Amino acid sequence: MANTANVICMKWGAKFGPEYVNKLHSMVTRHLARPHRFVCFTDDPAGLARGIEAKPLPPMELPPGKERGWRKLSTFGKPLADISGPTLFLDIDIVIIGSIDCFFDYARILMSPHFRNWL
Repeated sequence: MANTANVICMKWGAKFGPEYVNKLHSMVTRHLARPHRFVCFTDDPAGLARGIEAKPLPPMELPPGKERGWRKLSTFGKPLADISGPTLFLDIDIVIIGSIDCFFDYARILMSPHFRNWL
């Protein structure tokens, strides 16, 4: 879909339930006026609301031990499922209180500021 913005997120393991993704989807729907799709990369799509596209987690080799968000780096792999065009990655534990349309006016690949905490 040309001119369609992509909003993506990731959910894996048991730390966060589907309600986090559902709330994020609801906030994005309220605060993004342009045509968009909402994609969640997950190991368990159970409980995700209608309108959320569930995709398998992108492949990534991780060493054993505590996983601290490194999996998010797999979103830089190409191809990333069937996603093309402007894409905004959002962590599922953020709160959106205003328009996010401006994020799509300046760049093609965007990461939420919260993502820096993982690098």
